[in-house]
Order: sequence, then structure tokens, then C-alpha cells
Amino acid sequence: MKIVSTDGSSLSNPGSIGWAWADRNGNFGVGGNFKGTNQIAELSALLEALRSFRNTKDLLIESDSQYAINCASIWLKKWRINGWKGSNKKQISNINLIQAINLEMLARQDRVEFKWVKGHSGDEYNEKVDKLANQAARKWQAGESFGTMPPEAYNDINKNNNQNNLFNQSSLF
Repeated sequence: MKIVSTDGSSLSNPGSIGWAWADRNGNFGVGGNFKGTNQIAELSALLEALRSFRNTKDLLIESDSQYAINCASIWLKKWRINGWKGSNKKQISNINLIQAINLEMLARQDRVEFKWVKGHSGDEYNEKVDKLANQAARKWQAGESFGTMPPEAYNDINKNNNQNNLFNQSSLF
């Protein structure tokens, strides 16, 4: 079974964000944006891990984000059946990322499992992706472009921006 750890980081929420995944063979992916939420960073890490290991049989994704794990393993099916609406009958948050995760999961011929690991508890790979995600967020905060976000994340960032007046949309590009 291929094991991949994921993490997202937000220096403030919302704030500069970073995401990362790492496998046990030294491979990793990292990216970020100058503004977003921790949930967007966590989901981006999970999505990029799924995309990076599309042809891998039996994938285990470890994360310290119960939100990301629950989105992909518990809530996703209910949301899909309910037209991407939550129990409050309103559209779910971060719908673009969650729908992209859904498509990745549906396209897989093999199984994907998710495991929660306690953050900042000494797990070697969780610490590694935490450090990478935090470094990406800090670089973005300093005005350095460091990796990118999945395209779907920009739609969710823009949507959150419109709802919360976080920043001017035109400043994204």
C-alpha cells in the first residue's frame, strides 16, 4: 500500500496558505497562495496527493485534518446525493475542491483509505508535510511565489472572497 501524508497551513485564517504531500520514498508536492483558508489548504493537499498517485493501487492518505478526511470519506457521498448541499440545505463550502476530489475518487479503480494522525505529535511524515506547507505559506506571505494551487482552489478562494470581502478579486492574478 502506498502511504502519502498531507497537510495544509494558514498563517492566519484567512491568510497566506500552503499545502504539501509527501510519500515514504522522498517524493513530495508543495504549493500555496497569498490568501486563503486552512480548509482550502488542507483540501488542496489531499486533492494533489490523489492526482499525483492516480495510477497507484491501494493508496492510504494520512492527514491531521479531520475536516479533509471527513470530506473525502464520509460527507462526500451524502453531499453528492443531496446536490452538493449540506444539512442546512445550502451549498457546501469549498465545493470546487470537493467536487474535484469526488471526481478523482470516482475515477480510481483501486481503493483509497484515509487515516487521521494527530498533528505535532512526532509523526515523521506529518511533521515533514507540516514544515513544507508552512514554508510555502511563509514564502507567499513574504511575496514570493512558491508553487501553485489546484485550479479549483482559486474558484473557492474567489467565492470566499466575495462572501467575506477578504480582498479584491483582481489582485489574485
